[in-house]
Order: sequence, then C-alpha cells, then structure tokens
Amino acid sequence: AASKRTAPPRPATAGLPKAILDAAGRGDEREVVAWLAQGGQVDARCAEFHSFTLLMAAAGRGHTQLVRLLLQRKATLDLQIDAGGTALMAAAGRGQTVTVQVLLEAGADASLLSDKGGTVLQWAEYSKHDATASLLRRHAARPKTATAEEAAAAAAAASAAAAAAEKAADELLAEEEAEAEDTGKTKAGKKNNG
Repeated sequence: AASKRTAPPRPATAGLPKAILDAAGRGDEREVVAWLAQGGQVDARCAEFHSFTLLMAAAGRGHTQLVRLLLQRKATLDLQIDAGGTALMAAAGRGQTVTVQVLLEAGADASLLSDKGGTVLQWAEYSKHDATASLLRRHAARPKTATAEEAAAAAAAASAAAAAAEKAADELLAEEEAEAEDTGKTKAGKKNNG
C-alpha cells in the first residue's frame, strides 16, 4: 500500500465564515476581497464545511480569476482537508480543466494523496472528466524542472564534490611526490654505501 504523501505542514487559521466560503464558491471576488481587506486570512479554514479554504471553494467551482487573485495573495496551493483533498483535487473532481491548468502552472502538487489513497488524476477519471484527466496525464509525463532551491542545492553539492575531488587529487599527488622523493633518497643511499 502506498504511504500517504502530504504537503509540508503550514498552519492554516480557522475562522473562515461559511458565507465567505460560499462567496468564493460563487466567484464573488468583491465579497472575498472585502473580507480579506478586513483582516481575513487567505488560508483560513471553514469549520462548518470540511475545513475548506477560499482557494478550494473557488477552484472547485472553476472561478479561475478568483483562484489567480488568491494565489497572488499567497494562498497555499497544497493545503489538505482532513480527508486529504486539495484545491487541485476539488477542481479536477468537478472537471474544471482551465482551473486545474492554472493550479498546475502555479506549482500545485499532483502527487498528493487523499486519505483513501486517491490521486488528483483518479479524482478526474472517477468523475469522468476526460479533458481534465488528459491534462493531468500530460503534466505527469513532462520532465520535472528543478525549483530554484533544488538547483541551488544541486550546484552547492556539485561544488562541494569538485572541491573534495580536487583535495583528494592534491593529497594523492603529494603522496606520490613523497614516495618518489623517498625512492630517490633510498637509491642515493645505496649508491653511497655501495
């Protein structure tokens, strides 16, 4: 059995009123932005509805413009509800292909699993959303590009490996020179004694 892979934990605050969650589900940007302007948190969860976030509600209903707005305000892409669902799963399960594309381009993790082990692709296939499933398959088949952090880590590792190799080569060369010098002294000593 596959182990459940979850997004890195990032605390999401409680306190998203159901009325504001519903506004996000309707795509009511004005109401959502007003709530955020009054101090509402972009990653707040709605205790009255499965701990959904604004991003999950907007994504599930295909309100792509609101999804983009929430992402600009730093909504966390891969927050999961207790059952493991994400905004990407909400969009894919309802066949919101354009919204799925936006979330994938923003870096949503398509490999996360629900609590029952389901992937976002399985959600789309189960709901018979062929275009969305096709998009997810194409996304999965693309070569992965390293993030800036991964690229920096790889460069640092390569630099450290090169430095270690250079040090080892210097040590080996020094040992060979020392052996050659010792061999030369030994030969000179035999000539002098002979």
